[in-house]
Amino acid sequence: IAGAYTILEESRPILEEPLINTRLWLEQSELLPQAIEQVSRSTAVLKDHILVTPESIDVSGFYDAIKEARLAVENARKFSQQINPVQLTDILEALTTQYERLGTCIEEIKTADSVLKEYQQYRDSLANQWDAIENLLPQLTEKPVLPVVFTETAEEIEFMRASLRRLLDLRKAHTIARFRVETPQLQEKINAADQLQTDLMTMQST
Repeated sequence: IAGAYTILEESRPILEEPLINTRLWLEQSELLPQAIEQVSRSTAVLKDHILVTPESIDVSGFYDAIKEARLAVENARKFSQQINPVQLTDILEALTTQYERLGTCIEEIKTADSVLKEYQQYRDSLANQWDAIENLLPQLTEKPVLPVVFTETAEEIEFMRASLRRLLDLRKAHTIARFRVETPQLQEKINAADQLQTDLMTMQST
């Protein structure tokens, strides 16, 4: 009996390992339907946000996220009809990755309205400021006495015109990230236009 007990104790780790793996597989198997449901739900939420996002926002990246998430769900559903413990962990990890990515996309797209609104406020401010500059230019160049002839300032003005046209053109959609980058650039343009307007008004008064 003592010998048999010794053999049993020595064999315990070998016997327990499959049991542990089986328990883990069962636990993960129960998680699989939940993971599929969570990813599917997040995909639907992101799609709903895309549908109400302003046209000026480029949403192609969000559609890519949806496409990859749906592919992961499709693979998981195919797997759920089989018994393959080796792939189960990989399937769950893939779903987790897609779920986290969708969550990031949802939080990002929720900021679309505020990001675009801030950009448009700066854009409108710069457009109004530039209109004032454009109205001021003929008063200087067409003065009956000592009209102003621009040299370096003319190049600066033309450069600002080109930059302004690009920044004000919203016919081509931009990503949220790009709007975030270009909003501070608009502020810099506003500061430059303000300085130019001040210089021109000084010229007008002399």
